[in-house]
Amino acid sequence: MTLKLKKQYREILRSADLNYRAGAYDLCVVKFVLLDVGVNVLMDRVQKRAAEGKHFMPVELLQSQIDLLQVDECEGIFKVDASLIPEAIVDGIKGGFLIKNSIDGLEHAINHGAQNL
Repeated sequence: MTLKLKKQYREILRSADLNYRAGAYDLCVVKFVLLDVGVNVLMDRVQKRAAEGKHFMPVELLQSQIDLLQVDECEGIFKVDASLIPEAIVDGIKGGFLIKNSIDGLEHAINHGAQNL
């Protein structure tokens, strides 16, 4: 379970988009999703996986990982409720990106389409 990806690492991944310029998050094709869930739910999940031998990190380290989480609202990181069942999470992510792409397309048409009239 990865709880964080520091902003500096997100910037490295964004640089894969050759058209990306630092700070132009809405224009970047590389997007990020934050699986947002409460600490207690995370603790329960880590404990369960550890008991099944499916997790390497002790639950005691969880809070330090949460403390390191860096989310800057201006980055446009899409948040989804990770307490939902996996299918609902995936549907939420798909729906969120479809809506975002539709809005971006509409804004582009409004801003640039009027110039072509």
